[in-house]
Amino acid sequence: MFNKKNLSVLLLCLALLFVSRTSFAEASAQGTTPISTSNAPDNTEEIHDIQKLLEVTHVKQLLSQMTEQMLKSFKQNVPEMPDSFWISLSTEFNTDELTQRIIPIYAKYFTDEDIKNLIQFYQSPLGQTMIAKMPLVMKEAMAEGQAWGQEVAQRVLKKLKDQKPKENAESK
Repeated sequence: MFNKKNLSVLLLCLALLFVSRTSFAEASAQGTTPISTSNAPDNTEEIHDIQKLLEVTHVKQLLSQMTEQMLKSFKQNVPEMPDSFWISLSTEFNTDELTQRIIPIYAKYFTDEDIKNLIQFYQSPLGQTMIAKMPLVMKEAMAEGQAWGQEVAQRVLKKLKDQKPKENAESK
């Protein structure tokens, strides 16, 4: 049931779930460190504004959809896992909890004025178009990224496989 390979794949998939982009307005800073909920903003207005932005951009719904899709993919990749595991894992993924954990990240990278401007943008017709179409773009981009990742992995495996006979011949 739990061999080392399956567990590794599962842990990698779970890690990818939380690294994945969670909203359209998220900063793409480089070299950042994980944020804890202890860094939550003290300003009630700022917290309210961030919650409003997350609501306007449908982050909770996106997180639910993303979780559902990722679990489906994990289940296909690790079919040996019992259904009870997937049911339990699914119930443990609480989008409300994750949404609350995202608030300090927004507070770290955006001023309250930025948040208010983002709310205004996402409530505009163009912002609504972006919200409506971005899941489709992301779905296709993720599929393309998965295909590309598999191609790269296959090329690397082929190179390693081709090198192995040479290494064996040289060691004789």
